[in-house]
Amino acid sequence: MNYHSIFYYRALEGQEGSFLLWMFWNACIGSFFLKDQNRINRIVLVCIVGVQVLLCSMLLGIYLGDYRLGSNPFVLLRHMIDAPIFSDPEYVSKITGKGMNPLLQNYWMLIHPPVLFFGFAATVVPWAYSLAALTTGDFQTWVKKSLRWSLITTAILGLGILMGSAWAYEALSFGGYWAWDPVENMSLVPWILLLAGVHTHFIVQNTRRGFHSLFTYYILSFLLVLYSTYLTRSGILGESSAHAFTQMGLEYQLVFFLASLAILSISIFFRKYKTIPQIKDEEKLLSREFWLFVAALVLLFSAGLIGFTTSIPVYNKIVNQLSTVLDFNAMKYLKNGPIDPIDHHNRFQLWIAVCICLTSSLALLIPYYTFLTTERIKTTYRIFIVTGIISMSIGGAILYYFPKYTFSNFVLMSSAIGMILMTLLYFTKTNIYGIKTFNNCFTYWLWGFIMGVLISGVYKQYITLSQNISLIENENAESKKHFMLQFGKPSKTESYELNYLAEKTEKPFTTYLISV
Repeated sequence: MNYHSIFYYRALEGQEGSFLLWMFWNACIGSFFLKDQNRINRIVLVCIVGVQVLLCSMLLGIYLGDYRLGSNPFVLLRHMIDAPIFSDPEYVSKITGKGMNPLLQNYWMLIHPPVLFFGFAATVVPWAYSLAALTTGDFQTWVKKSLRWSLITTAILGLGILMGSAWAYEALSFGGYWAWDPVENMSLVPWILLLAGVHTHFIVQNTRRGFHSLFTYYILSFLLVLYSTYLTRSGILGESSAHAFTQMGLEYQLVFFLASLAILSISIFFRKYKTIPQIKDEEKLLSREFWLFVAALVLLFSAGLIGFTTSIPVYNKIVNQLSTVLDFNAMKYLKNGPIDPIDHHNRFQLWIAVCICLTSSLALLIPYYTFLTTERIKTTYRIFIVTGIISMSIGGAILYYFPKYTFSNFVLMSSAIGMILMTLLYFTKTNIYGIKTFNNCFTYWLWGFIMGVLISGVYKQYITLSQNISLIENENAESKKHFMLQFGKPSKTESYELNYLAEKTEKPFTTYLISV
């Protein structure tokens, strides 16, 4: 980092800077609970303050014996005389640094991290409300109060993830907007669990069922934010992720951060388990709560698959540590990650997305906890079948004009279109409910639209020269996706003619003018 960088970049640089950003949002969130000092809000505030204390400990930078507690972002250079830079006699000329990678000097750098960290910080509220409800035994008051925060947290965290995808597509040259990078995955998993929690929250609010599941989803979502913090900052993903920080000596402190809050949450949950309200009779098959519950379970399964694959480096590290202590051959127990992570995750998550679209669409057609007459059941089936036929027809037409799509892509596209159509139908039939119905429909419509956008990425094509002369012996298929354009010399591809016309440099960026 150099002195010419924008102050925002310098203030939030490195692990210490991101902890400062997290603390800032945590303090802002806590301020909302200072005014209304009822019993539940006081416990929520205590939880937020406790998390703030643990975050502050990450920035202390003091020594307890030989162990350094935290890393001080405000330490002066004269206190770091052992730093490698001082071994160079000409260190003064290099003291300002080289600055950030030009790819990171992008307007998304000003937007994406703050929004994403606000989403991370806000997960503390559903978690704290869950502990407050379990501690006080008040399982009614918190349901309405926490729903607003749960929706805000889910929306902001999802928006932050989408912004990161847009940034990757525009500037970071990842070959698309989602590469199933381990760090990307571990920001997605808490959001998926929050989404499952919100679906369960609607069940609890309308039927008083599913308290156990609701507490589980909200507690896990916050703990997985802490777990993702450990994965990202401990250096354990250094060989498998393009985003992970390097190791900086805070690994044991991060483990304590996660373990202390996990033990607290789990102990309170199981201690109060028998006091949690539970309706003994089963949900009706044709009821909205049943299908929302199924959708939440599918989301849980999705989060488990992603989290398991991403955690393989953690498993291997634990095995290596145990082999040292117990003296056994660790090689027999080590696991290898997928050779192609994108193909691995897409193969499973595609069908999970189909299940979510289908279950959510069906849930829109059926009311809560209501006995359906034979005629209503027939009408529901009729609407579902007609919508399915229309969506599959549209999906089939797309498949006909874009033959690169596979059968699984066709199924996902059809289910996404069906979800959009079902949402529009639901809104036109229930518009008397006003803004709440509109918000519900807009959310499902947006989910279907996102599924359509994701499936469109399958049709990505690489432009290759008609006569691509390989300059590398035994060149692989991946390297053939790249070729060199010579200044002023047109190059023909299968469908285009490319001409490199000019370039313009305004440090740190260089813009190339290419005619197509």
